[in-house]
Amino acid sequence: MPGHTHRMQVAIPGHYANVLGGIGTYAALLTEAVQANAPGGGSVIAPQPAQPEAVGQIASPGGGLRRMIWEQLALPRKVAPADVVHLCDSRPLLLSRRPFVATIHDVSYLERPEWFPRSAARYKTLMLDALLASKPAALVFDSLYGRDELLRFRPRASQFDLRVIRPGLRPPVNGAAPSAPVRRSESTNGSEPYFLTVGVLEPRKNHLTLLRAFKAARAAGLNLRWRVVGPSGHLSGPILGALHAQLGVDVLGWVDQPTLERCFEGAMFLAAPSILEGFGFPPLEAMARGVPVACSRGGVWDETVGDAALRPEATDVAEWTDALLTLSSDEQLRCDLRTRGSAAAAAGKLAGRRHRVLADLRIDLAVARWRARSARRSPAAGGACAASATGSAADVRQLKVHQSGDLGAREVTAESERDHLLVPAR
Repeated sequence: MPGHTHRMQVAIPGHYANVLGGIGTYAALLTEAVQANAPGGGSVIAPQPAQPEAVGQIASPGGGLRRMIWEQLALPRKVAPADVVHLCDSRPLLLSRRPFVATIHDVSYLERPEWFPRSAARYKTLMLDALLASKPAALVFDSLYGRDELLRFRPRASQFDLRVIRPGLRPPVNGAAPSAPVRRSESTNGSEPYFLTVGVLEPRKNHLTLLRAFKAARAAGLNLRWRVVGPSGHLSGPILGALHAQLGVDVLGWVDQPTLERCFEGAMFLAAPSILEGFGFPPLEAMARGVPVACSRGGVWDETVGDAALRPEATDVAEWTDALLTLSSDEQLRCDLRTRGSAAAAAGKLAGRRHRVLADLRIDLAVARWRARSARRSPAAGGACAASATGSAADVRQLKVHQSGDLGAREVTAESERDHLLVPAR
């Protein structure tokens, strides 16, 4: 009908938010941001399977097959009403014809396939190539590092609209980081003092290097326990076995958010020895809570953390041993790292506002694709509509990318009103 308008719908498959790990955190933050910033009646649909926990977990028995069946057979029907789909990893919906944007967090399965079961690495590689063949409207990355790694292994991805947008941070449960430095020389719950590691237990997280450093530091007088938080991931069996066998190591597995907050609250510092990360939330989450951090040198943390933490070489046992001993004994250093970490966390929180722009980008891309389809169906509509659809979101509103902040963050900003959520009905 003439004058009728269509309220834009963005689909973000809801099962992503059930994954215990960085993808789950990312998906939850993104969904909240898009829901909160969809003016004019726009909405989000987040379809879930009947049993979300059955398809959401990394390396769960049978979970991969159930997730593949859900994503490839059920999900395309559930996102059909949407104008654009945002995929939170590199597995495309092969039977869906909806315009889509995908976030690629890392390509560790290309760089280090030995970190995965052979079938998992092969499947991830096939799905990434299928994603690129499906011609996404845009690819989004958590970091410049993640974008450059994809281009190193798949140069043909340069043909797409590539955007680097940091995911931001979830605030502490109590709503604020400590307003003053907190002395964590003793545990707040009466147990022995400890340092903390948070992350999925899998080879790339490099727990075994830190374990060797922990043994050496304990032999040199370290008087801290090591608390390990995180679900089991690919090839985690040997890692768990070694951690459980070591005196002074407490393996908690996955914990709920209130328990994680208490772990942060009591930790003297956080140690993050990962060899490769797509974004790596725990260091910034710790900094937002006033916890000093040691995290690996290189990779994405050069962008997000910079000099706000101690930065040992990921696989250097001696450097990690020195970091554990120094952080445990030097209160002045911990105080200095809290101050620098607070600034890095504040930059991360600011980056969270960019999800608002990311939400608008979904809409813009959907509008551009809608115009392209309309032009193909109605040649008489003329060149103006067709020409406007040949670009990216720039034909709907002006976008610009500029450098922001001392840590080299790239910020996407937008200029114009946001009433374009109302578009002509198809």
